[in-house]
Amino acid sequence: MSQLLECDDDEGCGGGPSGAQSALDKAGPGDGPESSVAVHRSAWTREGHVANREDGALLVQVAQWGSTMGIEEAQHAVWADDFDPVTATTDDVLVSRILNWGETIGTLTKNGLLDTDLVLDWLWVSGLWSRVGPAALKLREKHGEAALYENFEALATLQA
Repeated sequence: MSQLLECDDDEGCGGGPSGAQSALDKAGPGDGPESSVAVHRSAWTREGHVANREDGALLVQVAQWGSTMGIEEAQHAVWADDFDPVTATTDDVLVSRILNWGETIGTLTKNGLLDTDLVLDWLWVSGLWSRVGPAALKLREKHGEAALYENFEALATLQA
């Protein structure tokens, strides 16, 4: 199982936002799902930025995209009492749908294109990851690729 480390100070991630990125870079394909990824909150937020109407409009567009792709159906499935995160796999289209949606949101926030605080106020990212993350980790193991769904996982770690 991969281990994510949230860093609160510049030294913990190797010197600020670039340190967080270099920590992400260190977890390469050969490291498999056992790799550690450092997450530095400042690398995911725009310093001094307060969400504005443009951020809100983009968030609504992401919500509309999720609706169009059937994210509500997928969420209902993974929150159902009979859903088992331990046995879930990416072969389940609804699990895969949430993983892809979460990875897209994670990538947009990581790169400053979508406001991280706004997203974390809107979605229970860590809760979704807790339901579908085990399937992502199995896929990482199968392919030996630590980068699979790493942005979704890192965003969930910021919220946890």
